[in-house]
Amino acid sequence: MYLTVSKPRARFSAMNGELDRMFNEMFNGGSLLNSETTWSPRADVHETDDKFVVNLDLPGIDKNDVKVKFEDNTLIVSGERKFESKEDGKNYHHVERVYGNFTRQIALPKDVDGQKITASFKNGVLEISLPKVEE
Repeated sequence: MYLTVSKPRARFSAMNGELDRMFNEMFNGGSLLNSETTWSPRADVHETDDKFVVNLDLPGIDKNDVKVKFEDNTLIVSGERKFESKEDGKNYHHVERVYGNFTRQIALPKDVDGQKITASFKNGVLEISLPKVEE
């Protein structure tokens, strides 16, 4: 006997995420026509007593191809995932991974000390530590 677990809400969650992405692109100057050539890395943001921490998934990207800026209380991470098309006789039948430029903007509260931001890159995850202003 086989047991199949059905999670119908998971389908709606994925659809909701796609709709959010489409609306964000439309209202933030993007275009649905070029949405197949742009992408946005997934991010987690959490807070401790003394800092905010942002983790972004950037697999397959060299750390030299990533730029991090902080201006107007907004963290801006941009870069590029390059498609390595070596002419070695490969005939691709299916390409799902997205390549090209990306920009991710994350608004943060005003109590971030922009002069003490640090970042580390390990195993395809960029971790950015944004210390809070000392009171």
